[in-house]
Amino acid sequence: MDSASEPDRVTRTRVQASTPAADPIHTFAARDLEAAPLVPAEAREELLALKSGAMFVCARPDGDIRAARASGEGLYVCDTRHLSELRLIVGGSPPVLLSSSMQSGHHAVINATNPRLQSGGVEVASQETLNVRRTVLIADRLYYRVRVRSFLPKPIATTVELLLGADFADVFEVRGIERRKNGRVLAPVREGDGVRFAYVGEDGERRETFVELSPAPARIETAGQRAHVVWDVELKSGEAVTLLVTIDRGSAAAGGEPPAMEQAAVRLEQAHRDWEAACARITTDNDMFDRFIDASIRDLHALMMPAVDSALPAAGIPWYVAPFGRDSLLASCESLMINPEVARGTLLALAQLQAQRDEP
Repeated sequence: MDSASEPDRVTRTRVQASTPAADPIHTFAARDLEAAPLVPAEAREELLALKSGAMFVCARPDGDIRAARASGEGLYVCDTRHLSELRLIVGGSPPVLLSSSMQSGHHAVINATNPRLQSGGVEVASQETLNVRRTVLIADRLYYRVRVRSFLPKPIATTVELLLGADFADVFEVRGIERRKNGRVLAPVREGDGVRFAYVGEDGERRETFVELSPAPARIETAGQRAHVVWDVELKSGEAVTLLVTIDRGSAAAGGEPPAMEQAAVRLEQAHRDWEAACARITTDNDMFDRFIDASIRDLHALMMPAVDSALPAAGIPWYVAPFGRDSLLASCESLMINPEVARGTLLALAQLQAQRDEP
């Protein structure tokens, strides 16, 4: 999702000559008129961005979150990356992407298949005989459902694996700014049918990410700051297995039983219908233009985030999910005809965040 409004400034590009020979040349872009840090070209990659409230996730089009710093991939809450790796492996190989579609600003469906799978030099499954469907939903937690269906004419015994990691980097670190001091990322631990990641900051504040796994996996292994989860699955022809991964900050027990994925989806869809009902309707004799307006209204709703006692549009995902006066005000002004409550909430939030004293 792009910024709600981008400033009219010239962008310059330069090549970093000191890049090690083992790495490809990186291109950096920065605004001429601002002292903003350089943004690696990797950070310009197209990502699948889903958002709900102050929580958002950026993943690759195939649904994976790779352990990379500058691309912006990860699950974020309040400027902290609570999940930095989420990789799916089926039968020992990553699935091959077929299609990736955004159902809404908080919901995506990804379809994939298998490459040729072998075990001990023997073919287990020829390519394109398994369907791997991932459903990703973000509410007050991240739901990641994986369904594997076999179209082989015979039964198959294979594995479904997840690689998980949480670095608890703040969004400035992810963008490439080095911190003078860092807290401690603790080793992940198995807890019931899940994995808990934790971090203790320089201020003593403890942050956690709890990954709940259903059904219970056959094995959970931890090494360093990562966890490796394995399910053993046996499928007859036409049979499917469904796995649900629920990722939440903090303790799973702290907020009681989390809502089921379907309940969360219904609640989010109702909230979106309420948003659309509060917006002005624009219809023309051009279907493409009407779809453009509808998509813009959906995107604006996805960018809305809570701030103080109201809500305002964030400037963009992933780098600017925060109150950002200039961009939020411009977006509010441009959307007055659609929904004046956007401007009202923005003005109230920014007024409450006004500085009270000079601090050079």
